[in-house]
Amino acid sequence: MGKDEPYAALWRLLDLDRFAAPEAVWRLAPAERPRYLLRRLKEQITDLAGGPLFPPRTTRTVSYSLTKGADSEEELYGSVTAYCEQYYGRGPMHFCGIKRHESSFCAEWQRVGA
Repeated sequence: MGKDEPYAALWRLLDLDRFAAPEAVWRLAPAERPRYLLRRLKEQITDLAGGPLFPPRTTRTVSYSLTKGADSEEELYGSVTAYCEQYYGRGPMHFCGIKRHESSFCAEWQRVGA
């Protein structure tokens, strides 16, 4: 969910008396929370006529070649990959399928054969 204090501050804007203390947000039963705040994904939000407010997301794979040789993109990519594997202790598949925004990273990682 992120940082607790800014989230609690949002709730205080909705009802200062009920959410005066940050802990009050967490004491509120999950079934009661929609009374104050609804969470919607962009895909769920519509305009006044009932049509989608945001255009649909589309993705496509774009192929490209990395420059080769000393001080090349290929060398940089290899160095960054080695750094990530060494200091984060993760193989490339660790990144896949965790969060939606990481899916493009995963697809690109697999495309280049990492």
